[in-house]
Amino acid sequence: MHKKLPFIALTWLAGCAPIEYYQTSCGPAEEWCPALTQVSIAPCEPEILPVPCPNRVLDLGIMIDIALQNNPDTRGTWNDARVAAAGLGVAKAPMYPTADLTETYEIGDQVFRTGGVNFTAVDNKSGQNVTTGGGRLKSYKSVESQLVLNYLLWDFGGRNASVESARELLFAADWVHNRAIQDVIFSVIDNYYLVQETKALLKAEDQDLEESQKNYEAALAQFEAGVKTKADVLQAKANLVQVQLRIVQLQGVLDTNYGKLAYAMGVPPDTRLNIVDVPKKVPTDDSMDQDVEQLITDGLMNRPDLAGAYAELLSRQADITVALSAGLPYLSANGSFLKTHYINNNIFDSHLYTGSIALNVPLFSGFLYEYQRKQAEAAADSAFENLRKKEQDIILDIVTSYYAFITAKKTVIYSEEFLDSALQNYEVAYGSYRAGVNSILDLLTAQKTLADARAARIQAIATWYRSLIHIAYSTGTINKNDSIPNKFKTREKK
Repeated sequence: MHKKLPFIALTWLAGCAPIEYYQTSCGPAEEWCPALTQVSIAPCEPEILPVPCPNRVLDLGIMIDIALQNNPDTRGTWNDARVAAAGLGVAKAPMYPTADLTETYEIGDQVFRTGGVNFTAVDNKSGQNVTTGGGRLKSYKSVESQLVLNYLLWDFGGRNASVESARELLFAADWVHNRAIQDVIFSVIDNYYLVQETKALLKAEDQDLEESQKNYEAALAQFEAGVKTKADVLQAKANLVQVQLRIVQLQGVLDTNYGKLAYAMGVPPDTRLNIVDVPKKVPTDDSMDQDVEQLITDGLMNRPDLAGAYAELLSRQADITVALSAGLPYLSANGSFLKTHYINNNIFDSHLYTGSIALNVPLFSGFLYEYQRKQAEAAADSAFENLRKKEQDIILDIVTSYYAFITAKKTVIYSEEFLDSALQNYEVAYGSYRAGVNSILDLLTAQKTLADARAARIQAIATWYRSLIHIAYSTGTINKNDSIPNKFKTREKK
C-alpha cells in the first residue's frame, strides 16, 4: 500500500493547488487598468472606513475617499468583477487534461478453479449446500486503483472561443466597476453642491428675515406715529411669518440633503456631517469653454460603460463560435491505468493500461445545436444594438450637460446684475417708505424681488458647479483626484 502514497498525495495536491487570481482592481475604491490585465495577483481585502466624527471638517476629497470604500455599489461591482475573473479560470479549465483517481476496497467470496474435484459449500442467501465442479470457495479482499486521463485535442475552436468570451466578460465587468466608481464620485459631488446650495438659500432667508423684521418695525413705527394704518402693520407681520415659514421648510430640506450626502458616502443617513464651504465666485470668462465636438470625441474614448458594452459585444460574438463548434466533431485522447491487488493472495494481482484517440461526431440531437447557434447570433445582434444605443445616449448626455453649463455661466452673469439692482431698489424703497412716500406694498414687493435675486444668484452658482461636474461625468473623465476640475481634462491620445 505504501507504493500508492506518492501517487495519491500528488493527486490530492493537484486538487488543492492555489487558484490563480486574474487581475481586476485591487479593491472597490480602485479603478481597473487595462495595461495590467496579464498580471495575476491575490486581491487585497477592502477596508471599510469608520463613520466620520461630527467635529471633523470634511472636504470633498475626504468624502469621496470614504464613499469609494464604503459605498455598496463599488463594493458590489468589484465583487462582480471577481466573479467574472473566476469565470475566466473556469473557461480555461478545458485547456488542460483532466485526471480522476478511483480507489475501491472490495470484500467478497469467489470460486477458484482447482481441476475436476467437486466442491460443496453453503449458499449465503438460501442456507443450502451448493456443489460446484472444479473449484473451491474462498473469501477475498482486494483494493482496486484506477487512474483515468482525458484531454480534448481539437474542437473547431470552441474551447478557445469560450476563453475569449469569458475574458471579454471579465473586461466588461471591470469597465462596469470603473463606471460605478465614477457614479459614486458624481453622486457625492452632486449631493455636496446640493447641500451647499440649500445652506446658502437658508443663509439668504436669514437675511430676508432680518429685512422683514426691519420692515415690520418700520410699519409699526409709522402706525404709532399716525402716518400709516394698521393694515401696513398686518401686511408686514404676514410677510415676516411667511419668511419664518420658509426658513423652517428649508431647514427640513437641508437635513434631507445631508442624509442624501451621507447615503452617497456609504455611511448611515443620520450621520451628521461637517463640510467645508465652496467659493462664492466662479469664473465666467471663456477659459472654461471647450468645443462640444471635442467633448463628444473625448466621451466616446473615455466612457467606461461604452467600453464595457463593446466588450459585451465581443463576448457574444465569441459565443457564436462556441455554439457552432458544439455541433461539429471533436477529437479527444483518453488513457487509463487499472491495478487490482488481492490482500490475502497477491498471485492474482493484475494491472491494465489503455490508451485511445476518439473522434466524436454529433449526428442528431433534436436540432439543439442549430437553435443554440441562432440564440448566440441573436444575442450578438442585441449586444450590437445596445452598443449603438449606449453611444447615442453618451452623445446626448454630453450635449445636454455642455449646453447646461453654457446656460449656467450666462445665468451667473445676469444673476449678479439682478442682485445688484434688486439690492439698490430695496434700499430706495425702504428709505421712501420711512419717509412716508411709498406704500407698504412697494416695500414688500422690493423685498421679495431682493429675496428672489439672492435665490437666483445662489442657484446659478450651484448650477454652474453641478453642470461643470456633469460634463466631466458625461465624458468619463471624472475621478477622485479631479473632483472639482478647473478645466475640462481629456485623456492623452497616443
